[in-house]
Amino acid sequence: MRKIFSLSLLAFSMMACSSENLEDLQVAPCDSSNVTYSAEVQAILTNNCTDAGCHVGPGGVGGLDLRTYTSAKQIADNGDLVGRITGTSGAEMPPTGKLSNCEIDKIRAWVQAGAQNN
Repeated sequence: MRKIFSLSLLAFSMMACSSENLEDLQVAPCDSSNVTYSAEVQAILTNNCTDAGCHVGPGGVGGLDLRTYTSAKQIADNGDLVGRITGTSGAEMPPTGKLSNCEIDKIRAWVQAGAQNN
């Protein structure tokens, strides 16, 4: 009886790990091609930099108002945006926790494409 139970348990475990179920668990790949400011970058900055109250208005931390494209473009052009979100130029931002690799890849791609207002 114990042998039948063990074999049944093994068979059930193998069915639960079918390739169909593994596909359901896979995370969608990050698409960092054709990143635009209005569709991706602005939302990342809003969710992680301005909603927390850090880089808002003329009195924002570091004098940055990341609610605007102009300020985002300025920090992108001087290298501080990618440097800060990766921790390679000063304290890693945001201080509440690192951005996801996908978010970093999207911002990096946007900056490398010229940080356009698109």
